[in-house]
Amino acid sequence: MFFLTIWEILLFLIFFIDLADDAIWHHTKFDIFQWDVARVWTVIAIYLSGVILGKVRLHCFFYLVFYLIIGSAYVFTETTFDQPIFYGKIFTLFMIALFSPTYDLEVTGKYGVGHRDILFEELLDSGDLSKEDKDFIKKSRRAPISVFYPIDKEIYLKQKGKSSKNISRTLGGGMTSRGLANGLGSLPNLLIKGFHLSILGFKYFTQERIEVVDKHPIHPDFGEEGRKKIKPIFWSHGLVFNRTSYSGICRELASQGYMVYSFDHSDKSCSWIKDGNSNIFYTEFDPKVAKCTAEEYRATQLRQRMCDVEYLLKIIEIKESKSFKNLDVENLIFCGHSYGGMTALEACHKFKDIFKCCVAIDPVFMSRYQQVAKNNEFVVPKTPFLLMSNEWFQSPKVPRRDTFDDWKTICKFYEDSLRSQDDPDGKKSKNEIIDGSYHLVQFDWALRDSVLLKTLGQIGKRCNVEAKQKETIRRMLDFIEKTLET
Repeated sequence: MFFLTIWEILLFLIFFIDLADDAIWHHTKFDIFQWDVARVWTVIAIYLSGVILGKVRLHCFFYLVFYLIIGSAYVFTETTFDQPIFYGKIFTLFMIALFSPTYDLEVTGKYGVGHRDILFEELLDSGDLSKEDKDFIKKSRRAPISVFYPIDKEIYLKQKGKSSKNISRTLGGGMTSRGLANGLGSLPNLLIKGFHLSILGFKYFTQERIEVVDKHPIHPDFGEEGRKKIKPIFWSHGLVFNRTSYSGICRELASQGYMVYSFDHSDKSCSWIKDGNSNIFYTEFDPKVAKCTAEEYRATQLRQRMCDVEYLLKIIEIKESKSFKNLDVENLIFCGHSYGGMTALEACHKFKDIFKCCVAIDPVFMSRYQQVAKNNEFVVPKTPFLLMSNEWFQSPKVPRRDTFDDWKTICKFYEDSLRSQDDPDGKKSKNEIIDGSYHLVQFDWALRDSVLLKTLGQIGKRCNVEAKQKETIRRMLDFIEKTLET
């Protein structure tokens, strides 16, 4: 049934009045021949994203027609694009996508997927922790951690799609949306350089639900009476993103029988976290503020991420292993994407005897490339690892960065690590390329708005995002299972 929510009506009226004001008092001309074709296509592409998914409401078309006719010259002409006031109106490019529900990968494992949070406050209120442990937690004061885990598949299929049972895509609500908007706008060459996306462009992320059943009991196979061991996986996000940004990968791993612990990192690389009464949003490197080089800044962040890892290891020891008797703490696994991939490698370098295997997708060596350039100064000496690079992000086909050559750095790190592991033939550790894939493919948003990202040049037009996500997960699982068997 066709209807508009109060919020949508108000938003529509405010935008209509605003455009009318610009047209009347600022003499905006509605000349269709002044349109910028690329920006017109961007709006149409967003609409097509929803059509392809088959989940667009009827009134999306009404918005499309209204913006193209009434707001044409103001929104799309070259003369107005450079005006600062335009930045506040950029959400017109995203309005249609806002009403399209999210598209989640269907899990293929034998289990359904549950979700719970590990919260700093709840740990302090726990009655089964010692004073010493609580003092450690209080001193550490870390952001929440999302846990994806296996549950009964039949119950999962009945509950998925029900908003009361599924979690929000932005667990921090509007704050996470704001962090994503500001962060994605500040990253060079990600969308449009120097261009901050309106918070309204991400507003409806708070309304989208991830297909998990929140706070449901773990599957009996791994419960008190179960006989199966459940292996824990640490998942680390890239810059700007957060603990639910890779829910497609985390959910699939959980459906295969793993317990996935997904970080909100506390190094100012997360979309948003709350520290006491302070809101900490993603902070892009600014040499004038940081008063150091980019390499030094990223190295500082990496050290802070290691504190996050140490915190979770402690929680595993004092809480999780006692709450879940079948948690296989002897087989810890670390995975991550982008700077999260670098975090995984750094953790295996720092905690040499703890992690049994590691998967690093597009690891960014900004903080370590100088050490890699020197023989054996940065290696993973014991842990078998899988390096997976998206072809159009880090590979022989991609030009080197301004400061260092990504692909040569990865290859040298790989060769040095093989020597330190006494594995010259690469039987344990692997360095692979995902053909035809792009850096953002593993991120949930790539499925939600693949046409938009292709229009903006962040993903190739022929790239099948769903297929590449599935290929990434398949390679991860193959490597993990083969490594843990030996």
